[in-house]
Amino acid sequence: MAGTVIYAPIADNVVEINIKDNGCGIPADIIHKIYDPFFTTMEVGSGTGLGLNLVYNIIKSHNGTIDVDSEVGIGTTFTVRLDIDDQDVTPLLQKPEGARAIIANHLLVLDTS
Repeated sequence: MAGTVIYAPIADNVVEINIKDNGCGIPADIIHKIYDPFFTTMEVGSGTGLGLNLVYNIIKSHNGTIDVDSEVGIGTTFTVRLDIDDQDVTPLLQKPEGARAIIANHLLVLDTS
């Protein structure tokens, strides 16, 4: 499975982060449950089902939104929108040590693999 992360300002003081993969996708009959605490499709002992619930609550605590678009057999895209106020976002654009980054026209892609 491969994926991409794209960061881009979309309006004054709003950034959008798209996390996209080419995995198996999320079936329509369970997509409404993915943010529920303890929901998992993994076998018992392989996961707690708290990951997306934590992500959802962290984003909400920052007055952000998260949306999901998925197609079985194609992949999934999560779209996060966050208000950045008037803060200096320069530190967010710093490349972590050991990561490859491409920055062009307000686009940041980080590959930490």
